[in-house]
Amino acid sequence: MPYFIVRHNPITGHRYVHTDGRNEKVFKTMTFAMQEQDRLMSLCSGHDVEIHGDFTSARQAREYCRLRGEGMDMETAIAGALS
Repeated sequence: MPYFIVRHNPITGHRYVHTDGRNEKVFKTMTFAMQEQDRLMSLCSGHDVEIHGDFTSARQAREYCRLRGEGMDMETAIAGALS
């Protein structure tokens, strides 16, 4: 099961899938995703970090970000991204 990190800027409301600069980062285990989350939080970027294991592809994770940006709650956005 892949894990994706979704970052959120609480000031602008923008959500996006964490990347390596070009491609979305996909983590094979929750442990690796949590290590990256800890690293991101130590950078003090001001962005919130969510780990998601619900999605099977980066496309679904991006769709989740779009739906959340449109104001959907988390559960509805996850269901919408998976459909």
